[in-house]
Amino acid sequence: MKIGIRQRLIISFVLLAVIPIAVIMFSLGVTFAGMEKKVGTNPQQDPSEQIKEINNSIAIVIEDNYSFVEEYDRFYLELEPFISEYQLQVQIVDNKNLLLFDSQDRNASMKPANPDLVEVLESTRHGSSISRLFIYAFPITVSGEEKAKALVMFNPAVAPFNIFMDAIKGMVVSFGAGVLSFILLIILLTWYISRTILKPLAELNMATERIAKGDLEFNINYTNTDELGNFARSFESMRLQLNESLEKQKAIENARKELIASISHDLRTPIASIQGYVEGLQDGVAEDEETRNRYLSVIRAKTSQLNRQIEDLFEYSRFDAGQLRLRTEDVDSREILESILQEVELGHRDKGPSLRIVRPLPSANIQVDSQRLEQVMMNLLENAFRYVPEEGLVTVRSWVGDGDLIVSIEDNGPGIPGTHLSHIFNSFFRGEKSRSRKSGGTGLGLAICRHIIEAHAGRIWVESKEGEGSTFFFSIPIK
Repeated sequence: MKIGIRQRLIISFVLLAVIPIAVIMFSLGVTFAGMEKKVGTNPQQDPSEQIKEINNSIAIVIEDNYSFVEEYDRFYLELEPFISEYQLQVQIVDNKNLLLFDSQDRNASMKPANPDLVEVLESTRHGSSISRLFIYAFPITVSGEEKAKALVMFNPAVAPFNIFMDAIKGMVVSFGAGVLSFILLIILLTWYISRTILKPLAELNMATERIAKGDLEFNINYTNTDELGNFARSFESMRLQLNESLEKQKAIENARKELIASISHDLRTPIASIQGYVEGLQDGVAEDEETRNRYLSVIRAKTSQLNRQIEDLFEYSRFDAGQLRLRTEDVDSREILESILQEVELGHRDKGPSLRIVRPLPSANIQVDSQRLEQVMMNLLENAFRYVPEEGLVTVRSWVGDGDLIVSIEDNGPGIPGTHLSHIFNSFFRGEKSRSRKSGGTGLGLAICRHIIEAHAGRIWVESKEGEGSTFFFSIPIK
């Protein structure tokens, strides 16, 4: 199951609330468990009863070791477990109110007792409070004789049996642990969110800035399957498409510039020829009728060539702008093909390469623009005649297959290089430029044919092998 950004944020905020609370509850549980252990198994026991039990234990130790009360270190060692555990002070006072022992003053022997404590000595096994100290006094009896009195002083603020003080301390520690865990969790979640959300967004922002500067040569490497991952993949797909489109645009622009330079040359050539022959006529170079007619024939041929080139440019500009308008009508394929091919036969008789038409031509009902179909046939045939030698052969065939009328124009010319086949119908593509220029082509004829055939919902393609000739095909749906 993939976790999206929304789910991750929800989980993060839930953890941000739950974990500190859990830490606080755990700490409080440990604190109260410790308090229960200190209080004892009976939670209802009065704290004063606990004090009395402690004092009774201390009294037994003092009475058992009273004989060496004046040996401070030895006597202190016997009382040390109580003093350390309960953080209390023990004084022993004789009947003359002189100190025999003070747990906090090893030099207190035979010093007068504190006057404020003397009053406490009057009460036996009763507690009093002086200067925020809880004092408990009891007699010390040895062999049935009262030898002295003991004073045990507790500090309620530090005594381990002070339940409320321990509770306050426990709560402070618990809430402190909760706050600390909250801060640590914020740091961890901030790092996690910055790594999984903010960092990819920063990369995408950098990518948009690079695209804005025209730089498309980079990769976006975010591969997660969340919303950002989907966005990154869409962005990467857009970048690749933009890059491909830009490369195509550059190629088209380069071809356009190249074609303009080539066409400029092609237009200048017939114009220069025309100008030369016209000047010759004006200067009287052609003195006889035969020479003048030859000059005029050349001028007419160059004018026709120039007209074809200009017409190709106008045609292509209309197609490229989407302004191709077809005037279709239902016609018989045999009739329209015969009409076009008979005109070609008549105009090509006794000229250059041979033309062979495989008859009978098929009869099928097609919906076409007759003038545009004739334009396609003429372009393909002129293209074939242009590239085959004088003794070459151009063959025209037609048949019906898969619901289409198919026409092929085959020549035994030099063929087309394999690297050019996929571009032969592209806009502004021109194969061998020197040969195209020599033969008078603009390089737009096949692109115009593609536009016309595709406008008829047909298809145009070529099969060729260099050195073995070429065959151009086009198909038009049968109605």
